[in-house]
Amino acid sequence: MFLGLIACGIAAMRRHSGVCALIWLGIWGATYGAMRLTQSPAVLAVSPRWFQVGAPYVNTIMAYLILVVALLSWLELSQGKLRFFLELVMFVGLAIGLVGIVFFLLSGASSKLMPYNSLLAICTLIALVMVVAVPKVARKFLVTSDSRVLHRLVADAHKRRFDVVAVWTFDRFARASALS
Repeated sequence: MFLGLIACGIAAMRRHSGVCALIWLGIWGATYGAMRLTQSPAVLAVSPRWFQVGAPYVNTIMAYLILVVALLSWLELSQGKLRFFLELVMFVGLAIGLVGIVFFLLSGASSKLMPYNSLLAICTLIALVMVVAVPKVARKFLVTSDSRVLHRLVADAHKRRFDVVAVWTFDRFARASALS
């Protein structure tokens, strides 16, 4: 949750184009962390009563809509037909999420449509893994495949626009950082 908030903070400090992906990534991470935190019995035991009552509602909303937030962060990194595919999947996920939330509010069953949401997430993940795993396809459909973003990041570092870079996986950053 805190890494998501940090990503949103960094995006707020950068103030130029290209921060939407960082904002959506931050919201995605914060949503996932908040969802896990509010599912903890220890956290709920020491929380105020209003939080304990609202936790199932918040958890259901976050569980159904986290796929949409994840797709919004991928949407910022995609182009061409992959972008259209992600938009389509996002709208299907949003529809499943909204119907699932309404169903929960009316019946109290929080996971009635969750298998469909999970199936959509798995199919989308398979498609994204295939795009990322094949370099030729990645160059065609991903915005960052030609390291334009990395070059801009290095240029901003030389101009002292920021002091710290948070890297999720260093091996991917190290492979891409061999700048010519």
